[in-house]
Amino acid sequence: MKSIHLLYDKVWQVAFFVLLVTASSVKAETIHVATAGTLPELLGDRQNTVTELTLTGELNGTDFIFIRQMSALTMLDMSGAQIVAGGDAYSGEYKTENNKITDGLFAKWGSSDLTMPVTKIVLPQGVTYIGNSAFSGLDTLTEIVIPEGVKEIGNNAFNITGLTSVTLPVSLEVIGEDAFSQIWSLKSLHLPKNVRSIGSMFNHGIAEFTVDADNVYFVVKDGVLYSKNLDCLYWVPQSETTSYILPDGLKRISQRAFQFHRLVSTVEFPNSLEEIGEYAFLSCGLTSVYLPASISVIENEAFGNCPITSFTVAAGNTTFTAVDDVLFTKDMEELLYYSKVLPSETYVVPDAVKTISAFAFSNQCNLKNITFPEGLRKIGIRSFSETKLEIVDIPNSCIEIGTGCFDKCVSLTKMVLPSNLQTFELNMLYSCTALSELHCKSPIPYKRYIGGNAGGGIIVPESVFSLSKLYVPVGASAAYRADNLWNVFATIEEEAVAAVSGTEATVYLKDAGTLSVVLGNSVKSLQRLTVLGPVNGDDVQCFRRGVSVDNYTSELQYLDLRKATIVGGGAYDAYPGAVTTEETKENIVTKCMFQFMKSLEEVYLPESAVTIEERAFQGCEELKKVVWNGVVTLKGTGIFDKCYSLKEVHCCNPTHSPLADSNLFTDGTDVSKATLYVPFNEKETFQTLEQWKDFGEIREEAYVDTPGTLSALLGDRAVTETELVVSGRLNGTDIKALQSMSAMTSLDMTDAYIVSGGEAYWNEQKTEDAVIGKYFFGSKGELSNLVFVKLPNSVTHIGEMAFYQKKMVNVKLPDRLKGVGEQAFENCPLTTVHIPAGVNYIATGAFGAWGRLVKLFTVAEDNETYKAENGILYTKDGKTLYIYPAAENAEFKVPYGVEKISYDAFLNHKYLLSVSLPASVKSIGGRAFNNCQKLKSIDLSATSIVDLESGMFQGCYDLVSVSLPATIQRIESYCFSGCHNLRELKLPESVTFIGFDCFASCVSLDELIIPKNVIRVEANLFNNAKIGSIIWDAFADIKTAFSYSYWNNELQQYMVEEHKPSANILVYVKKATQVPTDWKNVIRDGMAEDIILQDTIINEYGNEEYPRFFAARPFKAKSVRYVRTFNRTSNGTEYESGRSSAGGWQTLVLPFTPTRIYHETKGELAPFNSGISGTHPFWLRKVADEGFISETVIQPNVPYIIAMPNHSSYDDEYNIVGEVVFSAESADGIDFPATPRELPMGGNSRFSLIPTYDVVYSTMYHGHGKEGVYCLNESTEYLDGKTYNIGSLFKRDYGLAKPFSAYVMTKEVAAKAPLYYSIGGEGGEITGLEEIMKKEDESLKVYTIGNVLYIDSDSDRSISIYDVTGRTVRVVEVREGSNTVTGLSSGFYFLEGKKVAIK
Repeated sequence: MKSIHLLYDKVWQVAFFVLLVTASSVKAETIHVATAGTLPELLGDRQNTVTELTLTGELNGTDFIFIRQMSALTMLDMSGAQIVAGGDAYSGEYKTENNKITDGLFAKWGSSDLTMPVTKIVLPQGVTYIGNSAFSGLDTLTEIVIPEGVKEIGNNAFNITGLTSVTLPVSLEVIGEDAFSQIWSLKSLHLPKNVRSIGSMFNHGIAEFTVDADNVYFVVKDGVLYSKNLDCLYWVPQSETTSYILPDGLKRISQRAFQFHRLVSTVEFPNSLEEIGEYAFLSCGLTSVYLPASISVIENEAFGNCPITSFTVAAGNTTFTAVDDVLFTKDMEELLYYSKVLPSETYVVPDAVKTISAFAFSNQCNLKNITFPEGLRKIGIRSFSETKLEIVDIPNSCIEIGTGCFDKCVSLTKMVLPSNLQTFELNMLYSCTALSELHCKSPIPYKRYIGGNAGGGIIVPESVFSLSKLYVPVGASAAYRADNLWNVFATIEEEAVAAVSGTEATVYLKDAGTLSVVLGNSVKSLQRLTVLGPVNGDDVQCFRRGVSVDNYTSELQYLDLRKATIVGGGAYDAYPGAVTTEETKENIVTKCMFQFMKSLEEVYLPESAVTIEERAFQGCEELKKVVWNGVVTLKGTGIFDKCYSLKEVHCCNPTHSPLADSNLFTDGTDVSKATLYVPFNEKETFQTLEQWKDFGEIREEAYVDTPGTLSALLGDRAVTETELVVSGRLNGTDIKALQSMSAMTSLDMTDAYIVSGGEAYWNEQKTEDAVIGKYFFGSKGELSNLVFVKLPNSVTHIGEMAFYQKKMVNVKLPDRLKGVGEQAFENCPLTTVHIPAGVNYIATGAFGAWGRLVKLFTVAEDNETYKAENGILYTKDGKTLYIYPAAENAEFKVPYGVEKISYDAFLNHKYLLSVSLPASVKSIGGRAFNNCQKLKSIDLSATSIVDLESGMFQGCYDLVSVSLPATIQRIESYCFSGCHNLRELKLPESVTFIGFDCFASCVSLDELIIPKNVIRVEANLFNNAKIGSIIWDAFADIKTAFSYSYWNNELQQYMVEEHKPSANILVYVKKATQVPTDWKNVIRDGMAEDIILQDTIINEYGNEEYPRFFAARPFKAKSVRYVRTFNRTSNGTEYESGRSSAGGWQTLVLPFTPTRIYHETKGELAPFNSGISGTHPFWLRKVADEGFISETVIQPNVPYIIAMPNHSSYDDEYNIVGEVVFSAESADGIDFPATPRELPMGGNSRFSLIPTYDVVYSTMYHGHGKEGVYCLNESTEYLDGKTYNIGSLFKRDYGLAKPFSAYVMTKEVAAKAPLYYSIGGEGGEITGLEEIMKKEDESLKVYTIGNVLYIDSDSDRSISIYDVTGRTVRVVEVREGSNTVTGLSSGFYFLEGKKVAIK
């Protein structure tokens, strides 16, 4: 028993020791950070010892840098703290923002400096947003406390953390893509009632989803998460279920919905299903798939890595088809999916296929050999990754190979890349460890051309550089060895290559006599042939006969032998049907070599040739052009016999004038209409030679045999030459010489080659082979007179800004051109552009963005990428409208079938007034309609676009209305910025995001409703906007929308300042919306505390602005105030109102009925005859047929003329100068009716008085005002011999009408309309009103007894008697002495400044 007690005591001792050690290891701190950025000072050297930290106060980026490096911290409580903007960037360029857990704030990425082993974080109470990847990779985190108020959780926010559970706040509305992905410990998730948008889960651990019963967006049925109406399936839990039958009415299966459900073998799709999202069934156990007729969208890798053995498509499906269990688009042009388990080791891709879709063959288990069709254009990203392919030969038609396309093809030993390849991405052959041969058919090293811009990257794994051989065309090894992208290969060998594309081929021969072998069957129907390397008689026989020995009529039209060398050996027929043959001789164009090649139109002879023998071109009836630039002797007669079509002969070697026998051009060859091109400075010599003198024209050609020598060749003529033909090899030094030819108007480079080397021709820009590079023709004033250019036929790419702001009206794009870079022809006055057959890439703004002048596009019929219809450039399939030309069209209806409007498609168009888009349109690129200044309306309502991209309508000055579809979710930055005349814009309820500066400078919008589903807005939303009413139904932070963000150069960061809504803007909010207490004009649930109205404000630059007013909805206000200045000009000068003649009048319209009108010193005011005691009178009138009618009450939205008395003849008590306040107050609220779209006008038979709550300019304002506007004169006018006081007449095309005023528009025939309408004449004259305020006449005594008026006068005179409205009731003649007046009705009367009462 004693031993038991001893053991018991021992246990307690050990337990106590453990508790003691544990307690001593926990070091908790509570820190108040009064000044953001000072936590490092407050905590100091305790940074790496504190384990639990509670923070209050303000925290910025500097503090979080410190927190992230607290290596012992396990618990962080920030519930009492506030995150504020400022401080240092906590990671890379990421900085803190007010009340946000910004992107990557606690992310632990590969190179992250975050070291804290935190397990629990409590977020600040004021946080509203958790950013993208905010906690990504923080695998120690097991508990997170998210406060109420958080509305959005960004993409990847908590992925790869250790969370075991999470409680989402009721305020949460949006959960981003993969927000809780790859959290194996998280087994369940509950969606609160306000969540309305969720991204894909990509979480294989979650076994249960639950949804709040009050959530109107989502529901769980049989454990599966659906949209509330069951039309979208979002997520399926991990379970033992092997088959699913999806409900009728389902339209979409969301991305990743079934991902990694390996037990699921069958899923039955309903006939309602339309879309299957990205990765929806990735790595599932599906073995068979049946697609109903309704399906039209299948996104990337929807069925990736599934063991599908059977793929079938309903007969009525118009989008997809299946052939031999392989999925294609209906037209068979795109191969979408080839199952991983199909058993065949060989597959022949059908001839119609032009695109292999991304991931199409990825992870295929059995395929070893594949045959691609000629015509294949694109191979998508990772389309053959992790397959067993052994040899891949990609056809020359292919121009694009995607990222990682053959990644981890560990059995791949040989790869052949096509000559036309333009775009390939990093890691194309990554991890292909068995690769031993890489064959490149292009003589110019591939540069990863993407949009015409060269770049570098990894092609094959470094481990096989020393083991693999790189094979390149004959003559290209030096170029590849000099290229950093390719010189990593230990072995580079040259080989014979035939690069065939359609009817064109370029052949690089290693051995003479092998042309037919290298070309093989591809020689069929060749029309264009370029041969490099040695050729002999057998090769001549090949291109003379074509593929068949019986075919003596080759179809060749173009033959380029410039880089070929003629050698002895082999034989060719002397002529068709001849028994004898001819043999070639070294460097000699032997007799009859091209004889009777009747289709041949253009021939370039070897530069090494020294002799052309007799009848070499005899019978070439279609020959138009022949070029030789060697040191050539023409030996023998009839060389060009029967060349009936000959137009050009080029013999331009500057070191040698060709010797020639006579009778070169005989038997019908007429050169009188042909042009002879001769060496520079040799024209006079050729004109005297008998053999050449008959040419219709002889022109000089600058042939550059040695790159860099053009300047020496041109000599002094470079300064004066206006037309230049140049050929040969041109490098950067030569281009620099061309740029200095300021007088040049025409440049023909048809037969030139652009080669690398020489000086930089612009900044550090140097030439590249076959590329017209950036600013090729200068960036400033170079070649300012150049209007006509023929580019080299050999050019394959035109770089960005190549022809920037040149005056060229005509440019011929070369037939071999493949791509045109950004703004290549910016501000060039090209009117027509023809796109050659080979062009497959045209960059943004290639033919002008801000300066697009092209009015018509045409495209070669055999171009496989683009087409033109009615001068408009489309992609070949018609699904993308690429460029709309600068044609003078006022209206345009986008054709049905177009699915995409490209970036910048209509940019800066100067003529379009309206555009409508069909239901087929699914996306519109950024800036698509930017700066279309005359565009008045655009209808997008039929489309299904989701995003309004950045700057889409920016600068559309005249745009009045935009109709949007119900599918819009995001409105990006600057989308409607600068749409000055936009009056109607209804944002659909689907919108969730509105970007920076979106409505900036929208000065005509009457109302804008920010829908309830908007959960995020950016700053500057209403910068310089004058929107009448903003109805804020959104949950997004309204302060952000009105805040001002700008870049601070000194601090190198964006700064944010909180601003108030601009003057007169009404902001309607819900009861729960948080609004700063100092904001005015805020209407909460129909009641405003204070409404302040202004017609003029002074902006930050000291200029006047005129804020507009529009009440979109009726409301009440407890207090309202409007101030108007009377009888004082804007510069402070006082003026008089009228007396005996009109003056001092203003116009007025108010949206409420003022109950109090007062002057700053004179006190209360009221209209004449208002019956309000203790007030000073002023005039208030309406215009009517009978003239200006006196009024006593200001009614809402009614136009008046108003004048305050101010005249030297009046008693000063009545004179009103300065600010007059129109106000109303009521605890129950003053009624503000909704502002009518058309305010009620006053008027008579001659004109209308039109009220306005916006500024209205007359045409005197820079010609952009409203024509025919009459405004009250603001200065004294001298017209028709009369003087008109300020405020006495409405003058045509004069001045402006400010908000809360009115202007006049005539009803008379325009031609007869007067220059002005005066406030005078019948019914409008200031009759006797001014007498009321007249100073009292001391020489007159006036009194009444009963109903008799007595007047004692010191002289004879006429006296007018007025009633209180100023109407003259009687004019009496009085005599010196006492006079009586009878018959006046009871009331008050005025005469000679005196007031009397008749009883």
